[in-house]
Amino acid sequence: MKKIFVILAFLLTTGGLYAQESCCSTDKDTKAGHSATPSNDALAMFAANSNDPNFIAAHAVPMPFTVVNGKGAMITLTLSDRTKSDAYFVRADKKSNKWLFIFHEWWGLNDHIKNEAEKYAAAYPDLNVLALDLYDGKVTASPDTAAMYSKAVNKDRGFKIIEAARKHAGNSAQIGTLGWCLGGGWSMQAAIKLGKQAKACVIYYGMPEMDKAKLKNLAAPLLGIFAEKDTWINREVVNDFVKVFRPLKKKYDLKWFDAVHAFANPSNPEFNSAMAQEAEELAMKFIATHLLGRK
Repeated sequence: MKKIFVILAFLLTTGGLYAQESCCSTDKDTKAGHSATPSNDALAMFAANSNDPNFIAAHAVPMPFTVVNGKGAMITLTLSDRTKSDAYFVRADKKSNKWLFIFHEWWGLNDHIKNEAEKYAAAYPDLNVLALDLYDGKVTASPDTAAMYSKAVNKDRGFKIIEAARKHAGNSAQIGTLGWCLGGGWSMQAAIKLGKQAKACVIYYGMPEMDKAKLKNLAAPLLGIFAEKDTWINREVVNDFVKVFRPLKKKYDLKWFDAVHAFANPSNPEFNSAMAQEAEELAMKFIATHLLGRK
């Protein structure tokens, strides 16, 4: 049973910005498990978790999944160093400067993520959807291999992929970012990198950035979707993020679900369809409001 209710809502008057936090169980400051590492580098923090055998074991082997009614296709982006990176692209029905960059989980750019791109494109025909590939074509269903791939992601190359995607979208593009798990952290990194071109940022149970200097560059409103039963990216970690982020008086909304990590992935054996649907509705409405300008 979902038990979502608002535990905190307030308005930060400076500049008219606000912050709201919601949860679905008891109000507690911390949760059993690993706390944030001393590093405030979100990507390094996630990589540190990938060294933990318990974290690896917590990721159940995904079930087979196939793209449904796919309209998209793989395209090739050229990076600033002249290397190439592939991405899955679903073009808007008509010319549009609205773009959504999607970031995959630690399994790679598989059919589940491509299907998510198709889903957002179908919901909003005026939206270009581009699912980026941080693994350069590698996909796995093995938790051990996924941990290895996630640790091997080169941060500099990741940012070059984001910049190549931005150039592909164009200087006038208005961009939203969305990602899950590993990709949740990269969604936030992309929104920071994109500056004022970023109009919405959604992270599903991803590692939030903790560096105040970097967070000052986040112009996009943020929606964070987290799981109460996630032992690693837990309330303690998110509370640490809020302590840094709240004083910056930027727009954000946090939603907590009484579920496990990766609860929104239908290929996850512990997939929770009711909570996944609710989270998806929140994410889609957030994208529609802040990126597409719809009420």
